Amino acid sequence: MKLKKIIHSPILIFCLLFSKELTAQKNNFKLTGTLNGFPNDTKVIFTYPNLDDFVLDTNVLNIHNNTFHFTGLIKTPQLFQLEFSNSEFDVITNYMFLDTGEQKISIDKKNLKFNSYFINGSAVNQHYLNDFLPLLKEYDSLHYNWEKQMQKLYDQNEGLTLEKKRGILRTEYINNIRPLKDSALLHFTLKETDPFISLWLLNEYIKANGYSEIYKTILNLIPDKYLQSNIGKLVKENCKDLSKTAIGETLPTLKLIDMNHQPLKISYTKNSSKYILIDFWFAHCGACIRQFPFLKDIYQQFSRKYFTIYSISIDNEKNIPLAKQIVSNQKIKWPIFFDVNGLNILKIIGNTFPSNVLINSSGKIIAKNIEPVMLLDFLKRKKTEDL
Repeated sequence: MKLKKIIHSPILIFCLLFSKELTAQKNNFKLTGTLNGFPNDTKVIFTYPNLDDFVLDTNVLNIHNNTFHFTGLIKTPQLFQLEFSNSEFDVITNYMFLDTGEQKISIDKKNLKFNSYFINGSAVNQHYLNDFLPLLKEYDSLHYNWEKQMQKLYDQNEGLTLEKKRGILRTEYINNIRPLKDSALLHFTLKETDPFISLWLLNEYIKANGYSEIYKTILNLIPDKYLQSNIGKLVKENCKDLSKTAIGETLPTLKLIDMNHQPLKISYTKNSSKYILIDFWFAHCGACIRQFPFLKDIYQQFSRKYFTIYSISIDNEKNIPLAKQIVSNQKIKWPIFFDVNGLNILKIIGNTFPSNVLINSSGKIIAKNIEPVMLLDFLKRKKTEDL
């Protein structure tokens, strides 16, 4: 028996190594890009959500002879974007999907937009281009017109009147335009074209927009074997975390630090104010800071027994002094707290800013991402109803 083990062990080791090598070869990928019109100092940056089942040899390359080559290991289709950057411009593509094997992409600088491109050799990207993007036709048209209107407002001088108009436009997008994008993903998932596309897009949508019942519906449509993948597990985890700030839920207790850098836990289940706006922001969020004068105006119109505001910054340690300076410059009177690096906040609200939740005296969330102009209307209406 011992002799058999000695004789077979080298064979067994060789078989295991050979099997491992075959698996690695099967999961190899190579993305070759052919470029036209790009300056020689352009860098190509491979931008992607980092999961354990995807290994990229390098994510930044200098173009050479108008080409670039990204290589690595991949187990399941991977969502990614390409960013092209030099001293003159910085442009990023829309979402694309990488598969195993050799793949090729061609990009002309003249046509370089926030767009998706054909990748020769990626079947999953072909599904995305042919089966999903056409579903966004109505959304793309409305979104394009909405962006033009918003840009006109940003090109004008600052002021409360302009911020009110921008708030109305942002509310229009949330209520009437963005749902078209969510409906497109639901329709695509019902067709069962490619569950990995659904999972990746769902992950991006839920991080950007926060929890929504339609996202839960989409998740429940995806077969369980796909939910066992790393991206499937990530989407389930994000859905669970973000559902904690769904309308009707009680805002969780938060571990924060105050303006004096002292740690504290804040529970919102027993509040002295009837309504509290929890405002999330950071020092380099221009849109967040532009809302402060409007929020100050609202804050001053009501008693603290009726309404107050807490602002929570997600800045890192380096930017906290800048955030404090902004608070001082804006002459903000309500409490300011910090969640350093957003370690607690980003898990439960997503990554789009400005962001907020409106809670009642028992900590129940009654509105999310409410624009100041809508907040003022709400508070005035409720005040009248209480008379």
